[in-house]
Amino acid sequence: MLCISENNLYYWAKEDAKGNIKLSTLIKLAELVGFDLEEVAEKIEFFSQFHGHKIKLPKYLDEKFL
Repeated sequence: MLCISENNLYYWAKEDAKGNIKLSTLIKLAELVGFDLEEVAEKIEFFSQFHGHKIKLPKYLDEKFL
């Protein structure tokens, strides 16, 4: 069971949504519908932190990142 409300799904689908889907929820949804997580990772443009601060993370963590 996903434990995601239908309202949240509609909210996240909006182009101008102010909230963001949690990464763990995105992964659950992708796995449920059979999406390859590699492909999903390529589509992620940024992550949003508290107060809307946007950051980019590499697809793979390496020594250079750490």
